[in-house]
Amino acid sequence: MPIESKSTCNVFAFAPFAAAAVFSLALLVAESLYLFAKLPETMHFRRSLADSNVTADSGTEDTEIAQPLAEPIHAVDTQTTTENNRTLRRLNILHFAYLFFFSGMEYTLTFLTHDKFDFSNAQQGALLGFIGVTSTVLQGGWVRRIKGQSAHGDKGLVARGMACCAIGLACVAHCAQGVQGAQPAWTLWGGALGFAVASATVVNCLNSMVSLATTDMETGRRLGDFRAAGQIGRALGPVFACSVYWLLGPSTCYSVGAAAVAAISVAFVTLVPARPAVSGTKKHS
Repeated sequence: MPIESKSTCNVFAFAPFAAAAVFSLALLVAESLYLFAKLPETMHFRRSLADSNVTADSGTEDTEIAQPLAEPIHAVDTQTTTENNRTLRRLNILHFAYLFFFSGMEYTLTFLTHDKFDFSNAQQGALLGFIGVTSTVLQGGWVRRIKGQSAHGDKGLVARGMACCAIGLACVAHCAQGVQGAQPAWTLWGGALGFAVASATVVNCLNSMVSLATTDMETGRRLGDFRAAGQIGRALGPVFACSVYWLLGPSTCYSVGAAAVAAISVAFVTLVPARPAVSGTKKHS
C-alpha cells in the first residue's frame, strides 16, 4: 500500500508536544549561536599555551629576568585547606540531597494537579508559569540586591529558600488530602510560592558559597564537582518521588519531601560556615 504523505500540521496534531519541542530546540540553537558569536573567551588558553612554550625555549636568562615580576608564593595553610575541603564536601552532599527531593517533588506536581484536581492544560501552564515568573522576579529584584552584602548573606538566603521549600511542600501535602475533583485549596498556590522562592535562592547562592570557598586556580574544578553532584540528584529524584507518589499516595509523598528538606535545611545551617576562609590567592571583583 502506498504511504500517505502527511503535512506538518498533521504531524503536530498527531504529536501535540512536538511544537513545543521544536520551539525549544530553536531557542537553544539561537542561544548557542549567540553565545558562540558574542561571548568573549576569558581564559585565553591558546595564548597562554603559546606564551608558556616561548618561555620554555627562551632559556634560563629570561626566567631570571621574569622572576622578580612574579607574584610572591604564599605558603598554603594546611588547616585552612582541610577545613575548606570538608566544607566543600558537605556542600556537595547537601546540594545532591536538596535537588534529589526538590526536583522529584516538582516533577510530580503536575501529576497531582491532573489526577487530583482535573487541571486542564491551561491551568497547568498557569501554575507552572506562576512559579517561573515569581522565581524570576524574586531572583532579579530581591536576591541580586541582597546576595554578597554581608558574610552571612548567601547562607541566609539559602536557609530561607530551603525553609520556604519545606513549608511549600507541607502546603501541597495538606492540599493533596482534598476531595477528588474538587477545587484546590489556597495551599496549592502557597506551595507553588514556596517552590518559586526556593528556585530563586538556593542553587545560585550555593554556587556563590562554593566559589568563595575556593582559590582562583581550583574554582572551575570545585564548581564542576558541585554541579555534578546536583545533577545526579536532579536525575535520581524524580524516580524516587514518582515511586512514592504512586505507591503510597501524594500526601505521603509530599510529607516525606517536606520532612526531608526541613532536615537538609537544619543540617545546612548547622554544618556549613557562612563564608569559609580561603587558602592561597582569591581575587574579588
